[in-house]
Amino acid sequence: MWALAQSSLPYNAVTNPYVGTNSPFFNPAAVPVRGDIQWSRRKTTNLQTDLVGKFELPYVTTQTVAGVALSHQTGYTHGKSDSTVPAINLFAPNVRMYPNYPSNLQTFNTSSFTNTQMYVNERLSFWKDRMSLTGGVLRFDTRTTASNVLAGTVPSVLDDGKNMTSIGALVKPLENVSVYYSHSTNSSPTIANNLALWRDGKQDEVGMKTEFFNQQLGFNAAYFHIAQTNVTTPNPDHQNNPSAPEQLLSDLTNHGLEFELTGSVTRDLSIVATYSHLQMRDKLGRRVRAVADDIGALLLSYHFKEGDLNGLAVDFGVTYTGKRAGDTPINFTPLNVVGQVSFYLKPMYSTTAGVAYGWKNYAFRLNIDNLFDDKNYIAVAGGRVSGTGLTTATGINVKLTTTVKF
Repeated sequence: MWALAQSSLPYNAVTNPYVGTNSPFFNPAAVPVRGDIQWSRRKTTNLQTDLVGKFELPYVTTQTVAGVALSHQTGYTHGKSDSTVPAINLFAPNVRMYPNYPSNLQTFNTSSFTNTQMYVNERLSFWKDRMSLTGGVLRFDTRTTASNVLAGTVPSVLDDGKNMTSIGALVKPLENVSVYYSHSTNSSPTIANNLALWRDGKQDEVGMKTEFFNQQLGFNAAYFHIAQTNVTTPNPDHQNNPSAPEQLLSDLTNHGLEFELTGSVTRDLSIVATYSHLQMRDKLGRRVRAVADDIGALLLSYHFKEGDLNGLAVDFGVTYTGKRAGDTPINFTPLNVVGQVSFYLKPMYSTTAGVAYGWKNYAFRLNIDNLFDDKNYIAVAGGRVSGTGLTTATGINVKLTTTVKF
């Protein structure tokens, strides 16, 4: 496997300009590998109660929802690693070895949280639901702790609260057309590298919903803008360097368009089609690993509802994922230049086909994934070190299921 290694260093007239060069992703005769074993335990308790009130007045209908929710969780994670496992030789792939794990734990992290939520949401509807206004307020209080037991450091504690709000409006200028707008803020406690911190976000969305042919076919379109702080992603370097942070923190923004077509084209043929164009970037304006700017999907399903084939259904689907960043680069080089993504994954298509038949108390379904046996591409991104999630697509996969109702 080969990838383009793009230098992040600036032009220098003395040392000559740096240029991108082709470099092997790894040596196929000596792929580094490490054994990892991990076990975790979580105990969670949840309690929630809501109160709903609805009133119909001469010109307006109101609906109020108020409630409180409590949640508590404790947990721990243990882990061991063996970095002495011999490298893998892809030309002799049948060698087997079990890692020699140490007797002592190498990872021992504990976490806990106690969350309290109090909220109220209000909806006002006018002119027989031709216009609706919504609003809500939520108070979120938390005590979240994180501790690295082996390091013996003082546990990290987040003992704080946040107020979150949401507003929205929906108008139906026509019986089959709706236009809406919504704005919301959100916050949630998270644990990253044994630090308890807030993940804050806000979202704005405007869109329209339409229905045709007696509500048999619907079309939706929306534009959205999302911003989120302290988004955690696995650190690829941690795979080969256990002393490196387990997670990377990023502030991300995302905006784009979404389109959806669902419903019945004819009495027997139904369709689900979606397309999204995204612009997800980190705070330095770089693409996010494994996230494509363009995503699409199509599913067609034909149901035979009469004749000798009554009860038979045939469907076909295809999904498209555009070019994706292959790794998570460092933020800055030693010369304080923004690090760049070193390689990208090509766009990919995946297909599926199925046949289903129901007869009396029996149901049979045949599914074929990767219909055209296209397996020579990377399906999931990883990083420029081994063991970080590079996954090639499998070949054709056939599944047959039978269901019997008693």
